[in-house]
Amino acid sequence: MRQSVNDHSRKLHDLLVDEYNKVVDTSTGLLKKEISEFTDCPLCASKNFRNLWIKDGFTYVKCQNCEFVYLNPRLNEDVTLEFYNGAWTNCYNQTKFFSSNDSDDRINFRNLVEISRIVRSGKLLEVGCATGYFLQAARDRFGFDVFGVEPNAETSRFCREERHLKVTTGTLEGADFPESFFDVVYMRDVFEHIREPRQLLEEIRRVMKRGGLIVVEVPNVDGLIYKLVGKRHVCVFGFEHFNFFSRKSLEYVFKETGFKTIQVKMESRDFTFLRLVNYFWGKPAFTAVSAPATNVPDTVGFRGVISVIRKFISPIDWALPRFADALKRGSVMTVYAIRS
Repeated sequence: MRQSVNDHSRKLHDLLVDEYNKVVDTSTGLLKKEISEFTDCPLCASKNFRNLWIKDGFTYVKCQNCEFVYLNPRLNEDVTLEFYNGAWTNCYNQTKFFSSNDSDDRINFRNLVEISRIVRSGKLLEVGCATGYFLQAARDRFGFDVFGVEPNAETSRFCREERHLKVTTGTLEGADFPESFFDVVYMRDVFEHIREPRQLLEEIRRVMKRGGLIVVEVPNVDGLIYKLVGKRHVCVFGFEHFNFFSRKSLEYVFKETGFKTIQVKMESRDFTFLRLVNYFWGKPAFTAVSAPATNVPDTVGFRGVISVIRKFISPIDWALPRFADALKRGSVMTVYAIRS
């Protein structure tokens, strides 16, 4: 089993290197100009920004006006779509969506339970529904009339043929739903992938009923783990993640597009001692071509200290996420808002 996991990790890394070589100019170490595009701030349209990180050829910036973190420049839409339907994504999906993923299923079901406390019935849309676990549970266990949109052709086909779900391949804008149609819209691990978040929220508002509920779960760039590991974090992935939200920026764009935030939940699922060690001194994350340099020497003595500490990590791993959550710096946030 260990060999199989290692083989899959190597395959993912090799495929990512292939994708990197397609899009990065070897003379500059940055994205090729002919397949990339610059953008104003996706939230406030400001042209003023400062560079924050550079990782694997991708440049991440912070808006000087609203402090939003986003990718600039970014791959153009055609190249991005090719990546979503390419070899790396298909290999990744086999593990994340087409094999057992109890952790994701538990999180989705827990969010569904919370949604059902606020909205008991009606039409529910999931944007970016992958292989449809959430939609199937919403339909079969909670009685919602469910719909989905999913850009990946293989996973959306699986939703239709294996789970018998009403899922459209493509984007929400392309699905052309009628106005005031949905009671609930759900996005988990999706909004950071959206090139133009304001435009998507405006379309969601159009297809939602007045008083309808939107639920968005995203990484929290103000989370304590991001403050510690920065661009080393697995979610800093320029091929897919264009935007990096904080609570402030997410509530801001909700308000600007006609939604009222009613609840914010934060959780530090990945803030553990071993994760921190791996980010600084382990192998690169599966979304990284190379490991960032660290100023701490990788000596036998230091590794020995880490080995001793690992024997006592249970109390540490219990305390770290609770510490981050107490500071309201969880690594993931789930925001519930009502259409005004």
